[in-house]
Amino acid sequence: MGDSTWFDGDYGNVMQAGTQYITNRTGGPLVKPEEMWNIDTKMDDGRPTSGFIFSEKNTSANAPNCTDGVTASANYNFSYTSSACRILMEY
Repeated sequence: MGDSTWFDGDYGNVMQAGTQYITNRTGGPLVKPEEMWNIDTKMDDGRPTSGFIFSEKNTSANAPNCTDGVTASANYNFSYTSSACRILMEY
């Protein structure tokens, strides 16, 4: 799957952790990009585009500042210092 939100890949079941929207949906940014990278590095490969811990493209309406691109070479956007990432885990 790949679209304007998620990087290209085949995703199975995905669990997300985020802040609550007004509509009671938990899809808002929860952690800073640096914090997301720390989680990803400790549990997985440290890359927002691969592995079972991952993030979204910078074109995502849910997390536009979490990463710095839309291709497989994207990195976490360390220059953004506010909450910008939902935690996504494939299981």
